[in-house]
Amino acid sequence: MNCTEIRELISSYIDGELSEEEAIKFENHIKACKDCYNEYISILEVAKRINSIEEQSLPVDFKEDLINKLNKIEKEEKNFKTIIPKGFSNWKSLTAIFVIGVFLFSISLGLFNSFDFFLPKSGAGMDGAIGEKDSYEMTQQNSFPGASRDEDVEREAEFKDSSKEITGEIEEPNTDFSSMQEKIIYSAELSIQVDEYDKTIKDIKQYVKDVKGFIERSSTYTPQYGSKVNESIKSGQIIIRIPSIKFDEALDKIEEMGKLINNNISGDNITSKYRDVEVELKNLEIQEERIQEIMKKADQVGDILEIERELNRIRTEINLRKTSLKNWDQLVDYSTISINIREEKISTSSIEGGPFKDIGKKIQKGFIQSINIIVEGIAKLIILIAKLIPFILIITILAFIFRKWIWIKVKKK
Repeated sequence: MNCTEIRELISSYIDGELSEEEAIKFENHIKACKDCYNEYISILEVAKRINSIEEQSLPVDFKEDLINKLNKIEKEEKNFKTIIPKGFSNWKSLTAIFVIGVFLFSISLGLFNSFDFFLPKSGAGMDGAIGEKDSYEMTQQNSFPGASRDEDVEREAEFKDSSKEITGEIEEPNTDFSSMQEKIIYSAELSIQVDEYDKTIKDIKQYVKDVKGFIERSSTYTPQYGSKVNESIKSGQIIIRIPSIKFDEALDKIEEMGKLINNNISGDNITSKYRDVEVELKNLEIQEERIQEIMKKADQVGDILEIERELNRIRTEINLRKTSLKNWDQLVDYSTISINIREEKISTSSIEGGPFKDIGKKIQKGFIQSINIIVEGIAKLIILIAKLIPFILIITILAFIFRKWIWIKVKKK
């Protein structure tokens, strides 16, 4: 199953309407897919909140009030129908509104979706090549896949206070956090302007290699028009991951490579969330050991199946928390720096030789390009008008009929 199919089955899974085979496939998928698991948790939380709302009884006089209001609305509608013909002296405005409405409706059907108005297709422009910064957000929910609503509520309560287990009481794990270092995720976004784009990229890559970091993503944009001088005007983005102990040093090093345009530095302290997940993990591991002991003593097939299902659920929760801790550790150990680099149009370190070189060819090329844009725009406009003719005819006929009908109604009055 893919993610789309899994998300369509979330409600059926919560309501227990899936077959055993579908439920197993569903559980296996959300174990491996964090996005689908978070979607499941969100919908499960909404379902629990809805179920917790008590049903309210209607007021004693509700029916009488409803009947009175309906009668009042019916009288107002009759009065409105009586008044309408008298106000139709301005029928031209009404006809215009009707025509515009039909025209907008035809647009909403996708009539113009096939047109790229007047401009030729070209590569998407990129100013500064500033891409979206990758973000990572972890949310922890005490919910349990594979359980019904009542079971989930009960198990959630058991899990939160860490006090109830299948065979007895669970002792709170003796976890000492006094020696734990602060877990802080550092990240930064810098924009610099440089004379030589390629050299700057090379220097950044070499520095990342020296500090034993790695490059998460890199992209470069080169304009498609102009002379060789313009072709050298590059811009791009490179996202690097470096050891957190080298974070400040890396920022200073990058700022020295060019002119700093702007910078944004942030730190997210996740120590509290990290500790909570560690406690949850230890509690789940204790539950796993208890269930394994129970399984050794079970002799009924039905009991063994129930115990295995509970054991699989707990192991899923354990794996999710271990994955969360592992991802957090990686984000803490390796800080993220996103660098937007733009080459200056006119170098400040050397004199460029030919900004006016081949200017005649450039003018000729620009003139031909403009003519082509105009010709293509006219052609598309003609095609558009031809496609609109049937709609214009239909709208004209409808407007004529509507006008005639209004005139007859007004004349009768």
